[in-house]
Amino acid sequence: MKAGKSSLLVFGASEITQYINKETIKDTLWMPVATFVTGLGMTLMTASVISWMVDRVARSYNARKVANERQEIRDDVFRSIYARFFSEKILHEFDATLFNSEVLKIDTRIEMELTEKEGSEFQGEWLLVQYKHSYKIRNVTSGEIEHPIKLVLELPLRNALKGMCRITRVEIQGEVYSGADLETQNLITSCDDYKTLETKRKLSSGEEITVSFTYQTVKKIEDYELIVMLVPTENIAITAKGFKGLTLKADSNNSKRLTCRKYNDYDCEWQLNNGMLPFQSIAVWWKTSEIEQSSSEVDGC
Repeated sequence: MKAGKSSLLVFGASEITQYINKETIKDTLWMPVATFVTGLGMTLMTASVISWMVDRVARSYNARKVANERQEIRDDVFRSIYARFFSEKILHEFDATLFNSEVLKIDTRIEMELTEKEGSEFQGEWLLVQYKHSYKIRNVTSGEIEHPIKLVLELPLRNALKGMCRITRVEIQGEVYSGADLETQNLITSCDDYKTLETKRKLSSGEEITVSFTYQTVKKIEDYELIVMLVPTENIAITAKGFKGLTLKADSNNSKRLTCRKYNDYDCEWQLNNGMLPFQSIAVWWKTSEIEQSSSEVDGC
């Protein structure tokens, strides 16, 4: 019986109870009858509400179950198709790096500024490189995850220069941390070769957050930066600013080439409006003009 009908029955029984609860008839048989009818109405209404709640939960459960089964079918079909062309080792790598990925990285933006510095420690062989690196990360699973947010700086071999390599600012979905904050919270660890920042954030299904790093390191005057994607990534833009006498180039380890906007030899912007798989990369490298003129031309900007 519907909840509305049960409510009507309870209302009617209550009216009967009030009517017969008068001095003239309160001792008649109508009183237990009315009490029975009222109790029956309440019981039916409660049963109706419980039935409605159970039905709603069951529908939600069945919807999730159907969605999961559809995803499993799609995965099985995909694996069956690709199993005709690839070995189990290749399929295992697909699973390890792509199919089991919990997040999608979107709109990566990296700004690099290369600067000549005076001082005996630089000796005309080293450059200070400052970075601004931002991206969005989205949970693509159907449940909550705890996603690691990590940044690794490679330290120069010269001990006198290692102190110049530092993480100066981190922003995670509007929460800002200075380098001192990160050190105080023990989020940065160091060894002879690397300085590492690592923290975690919980993301609900479909949730998207913005992450931004500001940091600096020291590189050789003839050197490179290898930017490796560890999760599936869409849309990358890289800006590099140098100085007169330096030539910058870049290339992608991807099916698509970089789109280059060349302002001059030492001030460039590259874009890759394509998807990148885990462990694909973009390399940015630089040389002085004298070295560049004596070397063969390399494709790039």
